[in-house]
Amino acid sequence: MNKKIIIALILLSSIAFYAQAVMFAPKDIRKAVMNDISNANKSVLILTDIVSDSDIADSIIKSKEAGIEVTVIVNSSSLDKNYSLHKMLFNSGVKLLSFNSDYSLNNTIIITDEKNILIGSFPLSLEKYFHNDFCVRVSDRESADSCISRFRAFESKSEAYSLVADTLEFDDIAGKMKDYANKEVFINGYVSDVSKSGKSNTYFLKMKKGKNVLTIVFFDSFVKALEKKSVSPMYFKNKDILINGLLINHEKYGFEIIPSDVSQIKIYID
Repeated sequence: MNKKIIIALILLSSIAFYAQAVMFAPKDIRKAVMNDISNANKSVLILTDIVSDSDIADSIIKSKEAGIEVTVIVNSSSLDKNYSLHKMLFNSGVKLLSFNSDYSLNNTIIITDEKNILIGSFPLSLEKYFHNDFCVRVSDRESADSCISRFRAFESKSEAYSLVADTLEFDDIAGKMKDYANKEVFINGYVSDVSKSGKSNTYFLKMKKGKNVLTIVFFDSFVKALEKKSVSPMYFKNKDILINGLLINHEKYGFEIIPSDVSQIKIYID
């Protein structure tokens, strides 16, 4: 049986008593999401993997502009996706946080005015990206408190997303990279090593100073974009480079930077 269907059945059985409505049609779910966000009077709290639907993003931004307190938490692994609208939200003043995880959240929670809840497996994306997804509306105090507690738990472990405009020298920040975690940065440094994953078409470029190591991660899509420019990831070994991307402090792999755009990489050659 499909994993999402199993999750749906478990969730539905646990909150069926309190459910006001259960939705499966993508258009109904998206309409409910935008209506709840647009009709909020005090606050909007959103926990999801990624925001990639411009209509929903517009609803979030309009609520922020209307003076509503808005907080959006997304998966940090989604911030390097070219279809992510996190910069659109951030540039509009929305409080944006991200949590580090190798795994998809596989559910979304939207809490408005700390009492109205939309929860389910649905993504905040266009209808064509829905797959056997569902949404449940609940508004009882017990369910609201439970969802708010889950949201706050993620919030306490998340980092605020921000953008650092000035170029940072790796040698200068090597010992204090934690100060730049979950920020989009420009870093200049020397690549001492390049290696390829044995399981995928992912490459790892290393900048090192003493015991401090920064890994630049080239995922498959980024590698393919490089190859279109006739550039191999191995070419960056023993080069001084300037790179732009999201710096994260991965709980397992340490400090990593995920490049956002191939065109932002610059190579310095003596």
